[in-house]
Amino acid sequence: MINKFQNISIDSIATYLPNGRISLKDLAEDFGEESIANITKVTGIENIRISEPSETSSDMCMRAAEALFMKTEVDKKEIGAVVFISQTPDYILPATSNVIQKKLDLSDETLCFDINSGCSGYIYGILQACILIETRSAKRVLVLAGDTSTKLIHPKDRSLKLVFGDAGSATLISRGDKDLYISMQTDGKGFDRLIVPHGGFRNPIIPESYIATVDKDGNYRSPINLFMDGMSILEFAMNRVPKNIFSILEYANRNIKDVDLFALHQANRFIINAIRKKMNIEDGLMPNNTRDFGNTGSASIPLLLSDILSIKKTGNLSSVVLSGFGVGLSWGSALCDISNTLIFEPINR
Repeated sequence: MINKFQNISIDSIATYLPNGRISLKDLAEDFGEESIANITKVTGIENIRISEPSETSSDMCMRAAEALFMKTEVDKKEIGAVVFISQTPDYILPATSNVIQKKLDLSDETLCFDINSGCSGYIYGILQACILIETRSAKRVLVLAGDTSTKLIHPKDRSLKLVFGDAGSATLISRGDKDLYISMQTDGKGFDRLIVPHGGFRNPIIPESYIATVDKDGNYRSPINLFMDGMSILEFAMNRVPKNIFSILEYANRNIKDVDLFALHQANRFIINAIRKKMNIEDGLMPNNTRDFGNTGSASIPLLLSDILSIKKTGNLSSVVLSGFGVGLSWGSALCDISNTLIFEPINR
């Protein structure tokens, strides 16, 4: 799917980081100094942010939304929809967006729904906001994207515990005067490359769901923990993401030299650099900020923008590519103008 949306404005972006911090060096006793050093060298990750045991994705997203409301003085009555993107919702049912609507004191006329997506989820959220605005179903849409992925990881799974972090975000999208292009793609054959096997209705939780096994690399996990086939995800990202970005640029009659910034899902430094080199993109135009946050799932793209493009730092950002990829397998890109977007520094940076 590829499409052009007219009269769209990405008004503002705010992000929230939980208070919990872990330095990978502090985990050397559990995983060994050599293992920590190797993972840091490859991924570039030195620290991760971890939510409190009782802190949810919706809590973090609401913190970001409240900050956005306070700093922009947005009239909540103008918000026509809330789109919540997460793989770690509050409940199986009801939709977490319904809970958020009441807690944020939004109008009863507000449309609310959840999108179960991870690393490409932020692009899905922007897509849904564009559809609602272009069809005049909503004047303004609040897109909330966040995950507490650390709660899905077995404490002895070094392959994931040293990579994933938690964060939440809020993005306000409105009717405006800019064009926005989106391309989304899916390959469900790879659904099991990034998965929590038990806990849904295909494989309900049973006593054996809590029994952990160890793989050939010494990683422990049970069927209720997150599993990722890292090499398959790397191969998928390398093959699919560059083609998707080039296709959206071609559709918009742009070339790679027209782009001011490439903001990709922050999987890790190795993947970002590999994609950058494959696309022959100038160093600095495709930044990576996983060093202090880790892979924060659906929040990683807005967190990157908040981290490197706060309201105190301005520049020419009339042609920016946002690109997410991962669970599903799914991937997608948005070509947009954020030159007038208010981007605030992360809370608890």
